[in-house]
Amino acid sequence: MAKERLGYIDISKGIMILLVLLAHIPLVYASVDHVVLDYLRKFTISYIPLLMPAFFVLTGYCSSFNKSFKEIFISSFRTIALPGITFTIFFFLLKMRFNAESLSTLMNAVFIKGGNFWFLPALFVGRLLFWFVHHYTKGIPYYLCLCLSFFIGLILYNLSPGIEFWRMYHGMMLMPFIGLGSHLKKIGYQFNHFWTIFILYALTFGLVIFLSSKNNIDADSNYAIPFIAGKITNMNPITLIPFLVISVSGSLMIVTLCRYISSCPLLEYFGKNSLTIYCLQGYTLHVSFLCSARFLSHDTPIIIAFLIILFGFLLSIVACGAVAYVVNTKYLRFMIGKF
Repeated sequence: MAKERLGYIDISKGIMILLVLLAHIPLVYASVDHVVLDYLRKFTISYIPLLMPAFFVLTGYCSSFNKSFKEIFISSFRTIALPGITFTIFFFLLKMRFNAESLSTLMNAVFIKGGNFWFLPALFVGRLLFWFVHHYTKGIPYYLCLCLSFFIGLILYNLSPGIEFWRMYHGMMLMPFIGLGSHLKKIGYQFNHFWTIFILYALTFGLVIFLSSKNNIDADSNYAIPFIAGKITNMNPITLIPFLVISVSGSLMIVTLCRYISSCPLLEYFGKNSLTIYCLQGYTLHVSFLCSARFLSHDTPIIIAFLIILFGFLLSIVACGAVAYVVNTKYLRFMIGKF
């Protein structure tokens, strides 16, 4: 049972990290105006709200918090925070060959921000916070702490004008999803009833779209799709409940769907190396953009534009997979906390 669980969990992570990469394509190609990219933006917004919560749900589902704080701190720092720091240092040294980078910039990135990859320090902080909630609260205080963590994190994020130390506000907002995953593991939840979960997700998402001005997705609208990423967007009293429903049902939906995939070594590989690929994908996509953007313009035929963007996407996937393989070799495993 444990082997089966880990199989589809890795597949789920693999699919989600590829969806993260896909969602970043419109950002990388932001300077290009083309209908294919417009449709891709509309497609990716349909699943963006569930991506980060889903990773935190899976973290809670796959983790054991019945350890001492020292053990959970060391394991979390080694496997989550350290990869973000080492890749931040690596890319800093790489950039030094092409442009001037000050040492103070690196120190700020490592010690203040916890690295240049927001998700990793947020996950690190979220795991530590949940350990305290898990060990020192029960019953109503337990659920109250989970709820308060979300709201306090959101309030501090909106009020704080300065740099967010180690993405702690993100970690506070996403920590309850670790609690959800831990609870699902405790009750032996098997990720069933895909269509019920899918209908709930679709109806809630449709409701948010219906509330949007002019029935489309508008980044400046108070009713636009709320989600947590590097920036927390459109989170307000009106969108809060839909966000929670979308993120929870979406997290369950994608893992439930992956139960139907009996085996896929490639997706499992991406799932097992999801944190490494997360650190790499922004840079590989940028290289893909440099290779392909000159062939793209507003007048490029749709099929040609689609193939160019697909090529960039596949090139990034291959590059991420290859570098992840190299990083897992004997002398570089320390970069991802494997000693």
